[in-house]
Amino acid sequence: MTSSSLQARPRDDKQSRRMMSYREQKKKEMSGLEGTIRQLEHIPSVLHKSVPTRLARSLLLLLWHEVARSLADLRMLSESQNQALKAQLVEHEALPSLDHNRTSWRHASLLNDPATRKLGKEWITEHMFHNTDAIFHQYGFPPRESFEHLLHDFNFTFDDNGYC
Repeated sequence: MTSSSLQARPRDDKQSRRMMSYREQKKKEMSGLEGTIRQLEHIPSVLHKSVPTRLARSLLLLLWHEVARSLADLRMLSESQNQALKAQLVEHEALPSLDHNRTSWRHASLLNDPATRKLGKEWITEHMFHNTDAIFHQYGFPPRESFEHLLHDFNFTFDDNGYC
């Protein structure tokens, strides 16, 4: 025998022992899985024998009075929301509409009704806010994004009469 064949033999023995233990491990794993399959296949028959079919079906279904109660609750909720929306609609329909014959929103006066007055103030404020850039441009101010000409220093002195 050559030295290479002597070296190959212990390596082959080691490999064959590894393979034998691997096969044994796989056999144990397979038998465990087969036992689990038998147990799981046995469960439905035990359940069918222990619980009558009518009772099993009734456990899965909701009782009719529970369903009816849930539907009644949902109906009451939607009816209350409907009433609230109708009341809100009546309030908004009671508000007078804008006069379309007016030439400018600047010449409009606020109405006496508190809700209408509040709505008018909000509308005027929003209108002024959204037109700020156009008004500043009209009077020669630079855009808000630019910083040119904004760093001037102004000093005002007033006399006793309030004039400069």
